[in-house]
Amino acid sequence: MPWITEFSHPFVQATARAIERGFGRRPIFTREGGSIPVVSTFQEVLGLPAVLFGVGLPDENAHAPNERLDLGNFHNGVISSACLYDEISRVGRLR
Repeated sequence: MPWITEFSHPFVQATARAIERGFGRRPIFTREGGSIPVVSTFQEVLGLPAVLFGVGLPDENAHAPNERLDLGNFHNGVISSACLYDEISRVGRLR
């Protein structure tokens, strides 16, 4: 089941700030057709928006036998993930 979270949502904006803190530049959000079916269930059951972000680049051959991941992007992704907890805590309770 497809899901969508508006770019203007406070959680998406918190994610943008976290990514900027981790990577040193503002992200450009896109909507992609990845399939993680449980995400819409999480959004529905929890009543919270779903926001996903990846740190792989298109030329890194995700899910292929020769898949790779740039260690710098991985490191910055870990920093961004940690910063996301801080940013979400600043948004406050939305339910």
